[in-house]
Amino acid sequence: MITNLRIAIIGAGPAGCYVVEQLQKQNLDCSIDLFDQSPFPYGLIRTGIAPDHIKMKNLAAYFEKVLTKMPLRFFGNIRIGEDISIDEIKALYSVLFICTGASVDKALPISFNSDKLYSGSSKFVKWYNGHLRTKVNWESFGSKVAVLGIGNVALDIARILLKKRSLLEGTEIPVTALDFIEKSDVKELHFFIRRGPSQMACTIHEFKELLDLETISVHCHDDFLLIPDDHYGLEESSSDWRKILVLKEALLTKKEAKEKQLHFHFYQTLHAVELLNNRLKLTMEQTRIDQYGDDTHVLGTQQYHVYDASFLVSSFGYKGEAIPGLPFDEKNGIIPHQQGRVSSWVYTSGWIKRGSQGVVGSNRSDAKESVESFLADLASQPYPVVESGDILDTLKQKKIKYFTLSDWFVIDRLEKERGAQEGKIRKEFKSVEELLTIQELNK
Repeated sequence: MITNLRIAIIGAGPAGCYVVEQLQKQNLDCSIDLFDQSPFPYGLIRTGIAPDHIKMKNLAAYFEKVLTKMPLRFFGNIRIGEDISIDEIKALYSVLFICTGASVDKALPISFNSDKLYSGSSKFVKWYNGHLRTKVNWESFGSKVAVLGIGNVALDIARILLKKRSLLEGTEIPVTALDFIEKSDVKELHFFIRRGPSQMACTIHEFKELLDLETISVHCHDDFLLIPDDHYGLEESSSDWRKILVLKEALLTKKEAKEKQLHFHFYQTLHAVELLNNRLKLTMEQTRIDQYGDDTHVLGTQQYHVYDASFLVSSFGYKGEAIPGLPFDEKNGIIPHQQGRVSSWVYTSGWIKRGSQGVVGSNRSDAKESVESFLADLASQPYPVVESGDILDTLKQKKIKYFTLSDWFVIDRLEKERGAQEGKIRKEFKSVEELLTIQELNK
């Protein structure tokens, strides 16, 4: 008989919410506490998805239904591993699910950093989403931005920089970000891509969305020649082939001069960056693709090209962060596991489990696998029963300020009211201190 089964889920983004959903389906006699380092739930729905992707942002409404379907406690603004250790959490819960995601940028292939002229995509995306703890020292993007990589996040960044302000003003993007982008007045955006056009990591929907912008002309260097490597494994019905057709069409129909230019440089990888008179000198090495059976590898050719840029963004994907007290694969930025099972009664799900791949919905099947591993363990062995203690006592003892779901609902309502006054979906608060003041006023 299952009694006094306490479950803690660390991370309240889509991965954590889908774990809650899977647990709800089991009708277990259990209590669930959900933790997040942000004051609010839903993770990248708020801080990662581009503000003009309103339909995707609306997934928050679905996750709200998940979190309010059964009794559940949410504790926001708590950093597990810092504010509270894993050992302290384990002492209070029978089962742990680690769903902390992946928000750290994968590093540049060279040693370079400039807090004024360079940003990883994680910081950039958090900035235009008004992330509470993201501070930047940029002075301007300038007229010529270079973006390394061409996944969906890189396309989001390009689209936000090139899109008409009037098409963004009604979204959740902060006015300060819109003002900064408008003042920078980006005229050219250059993608530098290690592989060829048949191997772009983005989805066709996002690719077409960018190329359909009215403000841009589209250019591809080296005359967009498809070399033999581009045809490897390519079927005319595949999405990769359709992306090539979309690009070819844009090159034919959008070559006339417009207010902004979008450039594609395939088979180029970053070799060096120099900072010269508040500008960037990018040295790119031409690459080639070597095929080994079904695998392909990018190799340098020692042929170099030099480009000028006013700002650099890298978008190579994300990796997770280690939590003291839990195993961690530093190379891949994930928690090692077997079908979601990390160790005795500790499980994982989401990007911290599989790496930064897939879309939001991919986390549902991921959560299902991890919960199934938990259920198999539950059926075959006794779980640790916690007889006493409550996280509320620990939070009080440590004087940790936290936010509940009720706090979030108040914040959510106020942000929407503030936004409505300015013709926006919402106007977000800018700091944790502001949120704490609101929490105190609404007690």
